[in-house]
Amino acid sequence: NQTLYCSHLLSETLHCSHLLSETLHCSHLSSETLHCSHLTSETLHCSHLTSERLHCSHVSPETLHCSHLPNQTLYCSHLLSETLHCSHLTSETLHCSHLPNQTLYCSHLSHETLHCSHLSPETLHCSHLTSETLHCSHLPNQTLHCSHLSPETLHCSHL
Repeated sequence: NQTLYCSHLLSETLHCSHLLSETLHCSHLSSETLHCSHLTSETLHCSHLTSERLHCSHVSPETLHCSHLPNQTLYCSHLLSETLHCSHLTSETLHCSHLPNQTLYCSHLSHETLHCSHLSPETLHCSHLTSETLHCSHLPNQTLHCSHLSPETLHCSHL
C-alpha cells in the first residue's frame, strides 16, 4: 500500500519493482524516467510531462492515465520512439488523450478498453483482441487496423 508523490522534479529516475497495490503520482516532471515492472494492481498517474519515459512491463491489472504529454514515450515491451506498446495485458485500461503523433500498439489483450480522443494523426494497431472495446472520437486522419477480433466493439465517430 505504497504511495509515491513526485512533482516538479528535474532529471529524476524512479525505480519501483515488485510492488503490490502501488500508486504513483508524478506530475509536472521534466526529463523523467519511471521504471515500474512486475506490479500488481498498479495505478500510474502522469500528466503534463515533457520528454517522459514510462517503463511498465508484466503488469496486471494495470491502469495508465497519461494526458497532455508532448513527446511521450511509453515502454510496455522494451519498445520506443513515441510509441505506446502494450502487449499481453489482462483487464487493462488505457486513457490517452490530446497526444499528437501518437501510435498505439495493442496486441494479445483480453478485456481491454482503449479511450483515445482528440488525437491527430493517430494510428491504432489492434490485433488478436478478445472482448475489446475501442472508443475513438474526433480523430482527424485516423487509421484503425483491427484484425482477428472476437467479440469486438468499435466506437469511432467524426473520423
